[in-house]
Amino acid sequence: MGDVIEFKGKEISVKLDADPQSLLERGIVEFWQKIGGFDLEMHEFDYLTTFLAFSDTCFKEMEEGLIEVHDDGLLTIHPVVFRKMKGIIDGFKTNTPTNDN
Repeated sequence: MGDVIEFKGKEISVKLDADPQSLLERGIVEFWQKIGGFDLEMHEFDYLTTFLAFSDTCFKEMEEGLIEVHDDGLLTIHPVVFRKMKGIIDGFKTNTPTNDN
């Protein structure tokens, strides 16, 4: 069995700067997760096209000022937009997949 070596560490701080586009994209993915998008059970192609449509809608809502991604990565989402988007995702969850055979 190997020896345990302990190192006395120093506390360090690291600040990661993300470009604005990455912050927006991460914000959309976090919103998708928050409203249950990760839990959707669909064929892969359907899932990806649904996410792309969701992402496009998010960017449009950002242009209208109804979704904001702040420099610290936090999201502000207008309650009407949140309920609308969550309702759409919940609707996908309640619809049972069809057998395409």
